[in-house]
Amino acid sequence: MKQCPFCKKELPDELEFCPYCMQKLNQVREFSSVSIKPKSSKKFLIAAFVSIIILITASVTIWYFSVSNKNLPSSDATASLTVSEQTDYSGYIGIWQSKDITTQNAEQQLEGGTTLEIITVKDSVIRFNLTKTSDYPNQRIAQLSNITAEIIDNVVSFSFSDDGWGNRGTGKLTFSKDEIYAEVTVLEENSTAQWNIAMTSYLTKREDTIQDMDMNYLLEDFNEIRDIFGEETASPQENMYDFSISHYFEELTVNVNQDNNRIMSFSVTYDPAGNKERYHFKGINGNSTLEDVIKIMGQPVLNTVNENGEIVYGIKNGFIKFYFDDNMNVTGFFAFISEA
Repeated sequence: MKQCPFCKKELPDELEFCPYCMQKLNQVREFSSVSIKPKSSKKFLIAAFVSIIILITASVTIWYFSVSNKNLPSSDATASLTVSEQTDYSGYIGIWQSKDITTQNAEQQLEGGTTLEIITVKDSVIRFNLTKTSDYPNQRIAQLSNITAEIIDNVVSFSFSDDGWGNRGTGKLTFSKDEIYAEVTVLEENSTAQWNIAMTSYLTKREDTIQDMDMNYLLEDFNEIRDIFGEETASPQENMYDFSISHYFEELTVNVNQDNNRIMSFSVTYDPAGNKERYHFKGINGNSTLEDVIKIMGQPVLNTVNENGEIVYGIKNGFIKFYFDDNMNVTGFFAFISEA
């Protein structure tokens, strides 16, 4: 027998409801199961409380770091800082040669090797000529002229369609503290070419030589390249006849347009006791003769040396003039170009 939990009447064990109060006896089980849950509810409340504490702690931590990081640079700011601290590449302006080149003059032309002439550097944009010459006496020359490219992470990458022999390819210059590594690959070779500009060469700067004055400097902004000429030996002088300013360097005068600061002309006068290879034009320098000049430049405008000991060659929008002594040795030259 069992007792109804609702009306307290005695009932047989097999009954599932009370015939007196009509209550289902299994509600006792449901009620009992519910009534014993406070213990698990307590566990749930404790777990919920702990979760809330963890959530609050995490929120406070995130807020703290978000406030603290306001004073740190963003990724964009960091990039800007990196750009503003780029290496100053202007010190690389000049002539760089492989170690196997020891001299440069019109009589012997160029010894075999590689020559890199860095003409200008503005911000990270560089303009240069690259020449590779075969050994004497063949004197085959492959050359890339006026290549303009950007320096990225101390490396210049470029491509070319003709190296003077009809070869096409790509190249790379890698800048380090005291040398430049030149690597040039010919991708498409002219089947009839007898020479090419392919190379892997370490180059060092030739401090005693300004690169070939082969019209590279005319019309350039003087302030951007003035450092390559060295220290000025006298105060600049204003010229009223052509509204230019003359800047004087050792054996060199550079005339600059006052309006736009561009180089109008330059003249070289060799010191008989000085370095006659310091300045040259297409390989013509103070060791050259009239015969050398004609061999390189061809016949002059008047086909002869005039009464002032000069010969003149016309160039686009200008001219180049060479001076000679009584023995027909070159004593200097003058180059001019018009902006028109």
